Amino acid sequence: MNQIVPVSIPRQSHGVHSIKFKMTTEVNGKTISSNTIEYEGAWATSGETTPIIWIGKYDKKVVNYENSYIYYMVFDPVSYGNGMPAEVHLFKDGLEVS
Repeated sequence: MNQIVPVSIPRQSHGVHSIKFKMTTEVNGKTISSNTIEYEGAWATSGETTPIIWIGKYDKKVVNYENSYIYYMVFDPVSYGNGMPAEVHLFKDGLEVS
């Protein structure tokens, strides 16, 4: 019998949090476990003005001039509340890049 059961993650404090869990069950007297699931989630708290910066998937190794990508998200509650995009500045070796 297949059964889908949602897992509710309690509200976290303002910011980015790493969530890690695995499921276990007992079948015919034997404990069986899933792989560990790990992901990041961002929680925003109403009234909080601190921006949230989340860096997601990125290439840990780049070989021989390959393109590399860094996926990120910036949430600025003040800019968002004013209908504006977050202002983002990217730096490499301490110097701002356009």
